[in-house]
Amino acid sequence: WSSCVRRRKWVRYRRYAAINSWCAIAPLHKDPTQEPFIDVSIGGTNVPGSAAGSMQVWAVTAYGRVMWRSGVSRVSPEGVRWNCVTMPPGCDVINISCGSTGLVWA
Repeated sequence: WSSCVRRRKWVRYRRYAAINSWCAIAPLHKDPTQEPFIDVSIGGTNVPGSAAGSMQVWAVTAYGRVMWRSGVSRVSPEGVRWNCVTMPPGCDVINISCGSTGLVWA
């Protein structure tokens, strides 16, 4: 018994081509397994009043701490250092997202 249904297999091949080189994100501690990042977001390229080429890097650690990388720009993609952002008591953050205007959702 045949159902006479044509079954097509769709296959797509993709290749990622980066414009600039990738830069590793510096860990918080010398041992990167001590407090690893579980989510990282990069944005803030169009923040009103900020310097041209500046960017924002936000991250959430495995312990739920929200971190912001200062000094990130096109000239210095590695930034300067990580700053801990204090959260209100009872807030558990597991994901973070940063828009192009610098708006952050956690």
